Amino acid sequence: MTDITKIVENAGPQTTKHGADRWPSVYQTHRRADVLADLHFVEWFSGATLPSYWSILEKAGSNTSGMSDEVDGGYFITTGTAGSSRRYIYFNNIDPFSNLNSVTDMVIRCTSNIESNMSSGLMSDPSAAENRNEIKMRQDVNFGIFFNLTTGSGSTETTTASAITADTIAHHFALIQTPSAAFLRADGQFAVTKTNNLSDTKMQPFFSMQKRTSNPGGKTGHITFLEAFNT
Repeated sequence: MTDITKIVENAGPQTTKHGADRWPSVYQTHRRADVLADLHFVEWFSGATLPSYWSILEKAGSNTSGMSDEVDGGYFITTGTAGSSRRYIYFNNIDPFSNLNSVTDMVIRCTSNIESNMSSGLMSDPSAAENRNEIKMRQDVNFGIFFNLTTGSGSTETTTASAITADTIAHHFALIQTPSAAFLRADGQFAVTKTNNLSDTKMQPFFSMQKRTSNPGGKTGHITFLEAFNT
């Protein structure tokens, strides 16, 4: 067994008698040993099938989804052709993330800005009616061709648009929830700050794709990464 001769106080690498720098543990790569870690979830959407802790919710219409057979395709949802067709993946109403202090990161892509509504973030119950407790990034033709921040307080859902024009390539989004405000970052830049209609209960990760009208063809969204943690 290697003898540890020095531990950096802030959980930096350890120096061993063999001269190698090693982390003391995976835990301490993120937290000091004397600081309790909050819940932290990471999903890479890789492999042959979606992990079983995700559930699929067919909200409307006849939709398809699965692991994408393309480079950096992740998990895809393709809507049916009928208007309002929609599918979710979610935690089946297991809600481990705080409405007061949490962060959600995701990498998502919508293949069309026409008649599409793609969203991802945290939500209380996707099977419930609209105006749920939620914080999400929304690329929705009904709110203009922009990246939007939507929050819901259980009775009222409102959306604030960013100044960033939405497109059909992948982007990294971060949602930051605090007791007094919600924030959206897009590719590392602050995009929206919102202080009204904040969630008042715990939430779960989700990804959703919807077709807005009955124009021909389904609509497809991809998610390749999702990370959520309490702060």
